[in-house]
Amino acid sequence: MNLPERLYYPLDKAAKELGCDISDIIHYGANGFVKVCIKVYSSGKGFHSDNDDWSPNLLVNYDSINGIVSKEDVTYEEDEFGGRLVCYSQEFNFINSYLKLSGRVDFWLEDESLQVVDSSAVAYGVYGLVEVSERDLYVNEMNLINNESIMVSSFTLPCDATNNNINGYFRLPGDCIYNDELISKDDNALRENGIENSLSHESGVLVNINNLLITKDELDRLSGKLSDENIINTNPIDEDNPKSLAKKAEIIPALIRLLPDFKNADIDMMPVSKIKNVIESLAATNGVDLPDTHIQTWQKYLGRNRPRK
Repeated sequence: MNLPERLYYPLDKAAKELGCDISDIIHYGANGFVKVCIKVYSSGKGFHSDNDDWSPNLLVNYDSINGIVSKEDVTYEEDEFGGRLVCYSQEFNFINSYLKLSGRVDFWLEDESLQVVDSSAVAYGVYGLVEVSERDLYVNEMNLINNESIMVSSFTLPCDATNNNINGYFRLPGDCIYNDELISKDDNALRENGIENSLSHESGVLVNINNLLITKDELDRLSGKLSDENIINTNPIDEDNPKSLAKKAEIIPALIRLLPDFKNADIDMMPVSKIKNVIESLAATNGVDLPDTHIQTWQKYLGRNRPRK
């Protein structure tokens, strides 16, 4: 019988495929060599209503909003200091073969230019596989090996090397093509810098070895079936420690202040997106090849990265 490949595996089947035992997989997960998941299915109390159990921290693509929002699209609110906030919201669906995450991103915009200053994401529904945090696996490694249940509140979104061809439960009908550019996909460069799509659960989710899963992507990566460009490095050796990151957050703004275009600007108060746009414009004008860099990477190295819950 010609059966399709599994999209994800319980630990006993994954261990058989890898030629190890379940305790090895728990150990590898606890030390960053493999990502293990659980399956969830959670929605708000009504259609497109906020799901208060989940708080997303997502790689929002500001470029997909900047330049397309007009004055007719925005609303205005008063902030706590009596100033005017320019607000804009857009719903999204983040879908790959393992997960569907639906929700809304609320944007705060600069009044004149309508460029994004900041954003906050809200989840409507979380359906499918989410990756258990390495820290929770490490702290509770022996509990899991001894078949005890643990509570986990921190998760990341699973990578899908076939996200241009969604398979399984979340596949799209007919010739329908899914392409939502509002939320960026995780990739190697971002994850190596500790920047990735993540979720936190308000009260925690019960996890044990019987509901842990490994995706086909992870199994293929471990067995060498994925090509190098698709491999996500789950054990980066050069990730910034807090001291080096804090130092970069001092040095980089100081270097930016040396640029004539920022001579009289208050870098600390200027929106990160505006700093990014000015530097990209300067690079283009001077023929400098500036690498495409995600807004959250700019936030991180300017010391503006929002802490995770």
